[in-house]
Amino acid sequence: VLGHRFVTVLGPGGSGKTRIAVEVAHSLRARADWPLPVPASEVSFDLIAFVPLAACSQRAQALDALVSALEIATQGRDPLAAVLQALAGRRVLLLLDNFEQLVDDAADVVATLLSALPLLHVLVTSRRALDLDGEQVFELLALPLPDADATTDAAAANPAVALFVERARAVRADFHLSSRNRGAL
Repeated sequence: VLGHRFVTVLGPGGSGKTRIAVEVAHSLRARADWPLPVPASEVSFDLIAFVPLAACSQRAQALDALVSALEIATQGRDPLAAVLQALAGRRVLLLLDNFEQLVDDAADVVATLLSALPLLHVLVTSRRALDLDGEQVFELLALPLPDADATTDAAAANPAVALFVERARAVRADFHLSSRNRGAL
């Protein structure tokens, strides 16, 4: 993200794209004093904004989500023009999460923002690349699965199973890996 203005974290659903992008954003917010091979002025951002796009399927919805995340009052103006005005001259990192369903309809928004705002950095999570100039793709591969005959302890130590169990517990706190559900998992 620091070496490139436009990075897409690409991978299948459930591969951890959002989690990695959020961790990167948190790291950049918390650690502007990192000993990196780039000047400190290139590490710090005036604003880091998370823009959830999973519920968006059209360009207008994506713009509304962007305006909402940035807490911009459009006051009857074109949303894109309002965003451009609000971010002009600021070092901003936008994390656009779950962009895959918008690639065909709203990739031009990202291109416009990057073209008009030279201090802007964009971190996208998606199942599809945006195929825009300057895009750097960081591809996440699916996590390896445990052997079918793995013990419950071995399955619990597997990253794919551990991620599934963590996500399942977020929905149902009493969920746990057991010998009864190990095969299904």
